[in-house]
Amino acid sequence: MTDKTLQQIDKLICSWLKQIDNVIPQLIMEMTTETKRHRFDLVTNVDKQIQQQFQQFLATHFPEHQLLAEEKSNEMITNEINHLWIMDPIDGTANLVKQQEDYCIILAYFYEGKPMLSYVYDYPHKKLYKAIRGEGAFVMELRWKNHHR
Repeated sequence: MTDKTLQQIDKLICSWLKQIDNVIPQLIMEMTTETKRHRFDLVTNVDKQIQQQFQQFLATHFPEHQLLAEEKSNEMITNEINHLWIMDPIDGTANLVKQQEDYCIILAYFYEGKPMLSYVYDYPHKKLYKAIRGEGAFVMELRWKNHHR
């Protein structure tokens, strides 16, 4: 995987996150909640819609990529994966339901089993944290500097 390809994928993901940013308020206004395995394991329409929109995004831009996600059946995932995305559409669903704070979208991209890109989008605070293999970590497009080295 070339650096240029990785940068192109990153640019598209950042664009998708900006688009989803415009969709979330309406989803929250119309929020519905269900339980999954037990009463404290929640899923909302927000989780489902964000994941569905990411699946559509992948199908359009990267049809050869597979998605392993919390709110879907992952039976079709095989061991012969070159391109794998792992997603939690809303990490902190209970926080979203109770207070509409302290939740985020989490995405990670693996190429041939190696982590290449990762994203944590803190929607309530409009902050994007990301890491790009070989380039480092960024907060709001600014390189994060580790002062404890």
